[in-house]
Amino acid sequence: MSRAIELRSLLNRTPLGAFRWQVVLSCWLIAVLDGFDVQSMAFVAPVLAPLWQIPKAVMGQVLTAGVVGLLVGSLLAGRLCDRYGRRPILLGAVLLVSAGSLLSSLAADVTQLIATRVVTGIGLGGVTVACLALTAEYAPDNARASVVTAMYVGFPIGGSLAGLVAAPLIAQFGWQGVFVLGGLAPLLLILALWRSIPESLRFSALAGEAPERVGAILSRIAPDYSYQPGDRFVVEQAPAGRARLSQLFSDGRGLGTVLFWFICFANLLVLYLLINWLPSILKQANASQAAANLAAVMFNVGGILGSVALGRAVDKLGAVRTLTVGYLLAAATVWLLARADGGSILAIIALAGAGVMGAQFCVTAVATTFYPTEIRSTGVGAALGFGRVGSLAGPLLGGWALGAGMAPAQIFVSLAVPMLACGLATLLLAGAFGARRVVEQPGVA
Repeated sequence: MSRAIELRSLLNRTPLGAFRWQVVLSCWLIAVLDGFDVQSMAFVAPVLAPLWQIPKAVMGQVLTAGVVGLLVGSLLAGRLCDRYGRRPILLGAVLLVSAGSLLSSLAADVTQLIATRVVTGIGLGGVTVACLALTAEYAPDNARASVVTAMYVGFPIGGSLAGLVAAPLIAQFGWQGVFVLGGLAPLLLILALWRSIPESLRFSALAGEAPERVGAILSRIAPDYSYQPGDRFVVEQAPAGRARLSQLFSDGRGLGTVLFWFICFANLLVLYLLINWLPSILKQANASQAAANLAAVMFNVGGILGSVALGRAVDKLGAVRTLTVGYLLAAATVWLLARADGGSILAIIALAGAGVMGAQFCVTAVATTFYPTEIRSTGVGAALGFGRVGSLAGPLLGGWALGAGMAPAQIFVSLAVPMLACGLATLLLAGAFGARRVVEQPGVA
């Protein structure tokens, strides 16, 4: 006898168990190692610049190279994940990160280093999109922001590890040691996780995968479910593999898409400027190298705590209210950095990380709830891809500002402006979510 199994309903009424936490943990571990790779160049730059006699403006181009790859990788991965599945794109992207980082350790000049950082960035962009989509689709609706954010904090944890181990690695093995570790660790991890990372259940059902395979995974999630021949798995969206960018602007999603693109652009501009240049900015303010590296670690620690707190608040209090508070916190603390002294600067940097990094991870988690399954990777990938334009601008602007002799206080005050604009933009997201619901459910206010 044929049964119709509605996946969304079953996943929502079943508590998060060992299998789903295994998926989240797998993506989290990948995110940790990729976060290491994202920020590794920021800790190599202060050592490599004088060694190779690289001007700050040119080093800005080196730092931007990885972001160029992130932009390309985010856009490509969004489409490829919706066409071929989350799992193969995730595994392939991790291998690309590993190859790019190992090649970076072999670079003999700036041109080669830029090329290898682009390759690494393409892999990182793919990892981000695939991890977000896979985690979101195994999470229940009422905890999705918390679960996705819990996975996403792996990236700043990896960045913190890079800050802690970069100095001893460079002292022992030279700057190349940072990239060798950043390349070998993801390779070893992916070999360990190859069998444990499943495909998205919703994607599998939409793509017409064999029902017994979908049923086998579902039985590991829901104890009360047992596969029977003839079971059909129902997903609330249209068939997979047909996602188009135009769908991001249809059915009441246009305003939300534009807002997510703007917020990601402005937020990532500030985030990547600080990720890449914070140690150098503080050194220009006469901090020691050790103190500058510690400040970068504190920025990531704040990002970790802020991401978890904001993600939980989204599920409890709603996206708009939470994100607005997060961005106002970011604007205020970045502005305060211009006036902080030695006794308070680490605490303010941690709060700035909670606002700037925490809000970015949180808004990405919120974006996964805005788009339906068949265009989720495309929607999130496009938002991150557009945001990567800000990621490109951030390191370039940082290099230009430092090269032009702009005072650290002036830089921090300038960065408070885009964070305030993000806070204002989030206020409009309520209307965007409302417009989408009215179109999807006519007659519902």
